[in-house]
Amino acid sequence: RRDAIILYGLSHSMTLFQINDKLFTEKLDTFQAYWMDMTKSQDIVFNGDMINVTFKVKDTAPDGNYVIHLSDSQYNSEFANWDAKALVPSVTNGCITVGDATPEAQTATNASDFVLTADSVTAKQGDEVTVSFRIADNPGMVAFVLRFQYDCNALEIVNAEVGDDCADALRNGLNQ
Repeated sequence: RRDAIILYGLSHSMTLFQINDKLFTEKLDTFQAYWMDMTKSQDIVFNGDMINVTFKVKDTAPDGNYVIHLSDSQYNSEFANWDAKALVPSVTNGCITVGDATPEAQTATNASDFVLTADSVTAKQGDEVTVSFRIADNPGMVAFVLRFQYDCNALEIVNAEVGDDCADALRNGLNQ
């Protein structure tokens, strides 16, 4: 049985779950990666594996689906081109399915500028798994702030790095 109560706070939201007569509190935390490169005085086009984030599934995480939220009304990512136009991606959230849970399909949002997708992966308690954030149909940009939310009571970020496909374009680094 799984009952949920959603509580909203200033920095993150929390949801209480009852799983097999035990309470589990979901606590959403926000990860941010920043990039800007105006050295070429024009948009930079890059596609593919943009950022890879490695999570450790905590030993105390119950079996379930832990969504990597790319889109949220309060924590949206921001992308801009050389003309200072905001670019809006179609996003597909990722999901880390833990234990014997059935994976949940994630659906894309509608937008017209480009596509941003987070991988969905499976793991067991104690495992480390990498979620790749991929970009496609990039029209060119000079800056972004990539934000996503994850359940920090079930998952711990242990590493984040630039993806191989975009390493040359993002060579000036990401700050989290």
